[in-house]
Amino acid sequence: MLDKKIKNIFLIAMIFISIISFFVVLCCNSTIESRYLCLLPLFLIFGLLVYLLANKNSVMYIGSFIIIVSYFIRMSVAPAFMAIGDYFSTKSSELDYNTAILFMIYEFIFVFFILSFLSKNKNINAGKWNESTEKPENNENIKFKVNKNMKLIIFFLIIICTLFCFRYPQILNSFKFGVLSNSDLIQWQKKYNFSLNSMPKLIFYMISWCIKIIKEVIIFIILLAIKNKKNSKFKFISSLAIILIGSLISDDTLAQNLYFACIYFLLLTEFYPENKKKIYIILSITVGLIFFYGLISEKISDYNYKETAYNIANTLQVYFTGVYNVAVSLKLKVENILEIIMGDFLRSIPLFKTFFVNMQTSTTVFCSYINDEYNSQIVPSLGQSIFLFGKIFAPLIASLFTIITVKCESKIKKIDNYFDKFICYIIIVKLACIPVIYNGQIFLQGLFGTILPLVIISLFNKKEKKYD
Repeated sequence: MLDKKIKNIFLIAMIFISIISFFVVLCCNSTIESRYLCLLPLFLIFGLLVYLLANKNSVMYIGSFIIIVSYFIRMSVAPAFMAIGDYFSTKSSELDYNTAILFMIYEFIFVFFILSFLSKNKNINAGKWNESTEKPENNENIKFKVNKNMKLIIFFLIIICTLFCFRYPQILNSFKFGVLSNSDLIQWQKKYNFSLNSMPKLIFYMISWCIKIIKEVIIFIILLAIKNKKNSKFKFISSLAIILIGSLISDDTLAQNLYFACIYFLLLTEFYPENKKKIYIILSITVGLIFFYGLISEKISDYNYKETAYNIANTLQVYFTGVYNVAVSLKLKVENILEIIMGDFLRSIPLFKTFFVNMQTSTTVFCSYINDEYNSQIVPSLGQSIFLFGKIFAPLIASLFTIITVKCESKIKKIDNYFDKFICYIIIVKLACIPVIYNGQIFLQGLFGTILPLVIISLFNKKEKKYD
């Protein structure tokens, strides 16, 4: 969590940048189809001011932090690059960008109202935080040991995955290493699709799913072993190295790499509370570098600042579901809403989804409209709410997940088991990403594909009550 002083500085900095963004958009945006674009940073300024005033004496938890930063990029950073790069001049004039902007503001008002006042009440109930009452955290009483049951489960899964990988080595094509450029990502997606179609789909999904779960559990076990090692001068550095290696192996996009890197850094704050500030600094630098390299470095065009700004804006609005993606969502026509809802649900369940590969989901509906044959983009949660529940309920999904995030994020301090804390961090970070970065279907995929398997493994590990 961020203490009161750091949180206030952080919010004031975002307000200052948003003011600059407002004037940049006001002066540079010349497209009449997006004349409301300057309203995004303007409303963000007011929202941040309300949050700052309502929670000036409170801490900021990780879930709220992620939601606020994601809205800051969506409503302040991205619009500035859109205006400078004349973004909408090359986009379809059939899309209603101004209406999309108004719906984004509509959703934002609900989300920040919830953040401002639900967070305030939460902190009041928990007792006000201030530097004079802050006490160093002592996690020495938190004990966790990987028992025989958990070891057997992990060992069994490793053997099964190894045998199948020898038989079908193309399974490993479901994973990638490092931060890939857009062109490399397309090539990886082609290789992934080819591998999927060259072997039984059920086996492909099952083994790749198991490898993903094993990977996360093994990284946790290694970090815990390093933490429990006595008289080691390199605990912290070794943990950072393991997190770095683990974050470079992914079965998804750049966002997935950042997602788990963030979770492991948060786990380190539990292992080494005396290094909490150092961990937050390293986390910020790491995310910043990956963000710059993965989203911006390849977008720079020599001697053409407009093209560079356009490329950056396009990438930001894809990852943070900006104006264009929301405008596309307004155009989506769904005849059978129940079929889409069932598709989102059934296609989110590992293995089970193999039997419903031809079932439409909100993602396939969205990608078919923009002619994305690889289904590499997702419909914004705002757009998902609109075509599933109607325009009046546009903020529904974002607001619902914001409420759950705020309710869950402060409870992690009450958990007395490191593995449960690990699972809780996964839940909170996933929840906080839904309003802007992900959507409801992505949460279901995380719930069935990662969270529930880890919970089951945790239950097996709790069969032994006594710890050495």
